Amino acid sequence: MIRIIILSLFVFLFSFVDIYTSKESFYVTFDFPIQEIMSAFDVPIPEISVIFGASKINVSRISAYNPVPRQTWGDPNVSSCGPNLEKQIAVSRDLFFNENGEKHLCGRSVSIVTDRGEVFSDYVIWDTMAPRFTNTVDIMIPNENEEEAFAFGVTTGVLIIYD
Repeated sequence: MIRIIILSLFVFLFSFVDIYTSKESFYVTFDFPIQEIMSAFDVPIPEISVIFGASKINVSRISAYNPVPRQTWGDPNVSSCGPNLEKQIAVSRDLFFNENGEKHLCGRSVSIVTDRGEVFSDYVIWDTMAPRFTNTVDIMIPNENEEEAFAFGVTTGVLIIYD
């Protein structure tokens, strides 16, 4: 009987855990009903999710782009932070700039986890997007085959920014 109770408790607790894996990385996030527990003790709840030294931002749009003139502003080989990198992303301006207008995320290491289960590890924030986008991540596909970026489509997910 005790074994069944312990197993049930274990299954219950781990039903609130999300595990993201790839060949290079392993992430665990906890989605425990903390608000109900903390409100019983009048303890303030932090607004930023932390994943072992990283910040997690839910993004409403994840897409892909290519370094070609019609998908970039000016030189397709140069991004906002410098010459293109092999594994870079562009983020919307609301994420890219801080309240003082500084490029505070330039060069920050990130991973992207889409709601489709795709994991993009070891990328760098290296570019910004057109002003019409908010809460958005654009993953650069480092070739000129635009069909690959179009095939990626649009999804939602999580941007994990490492400290």
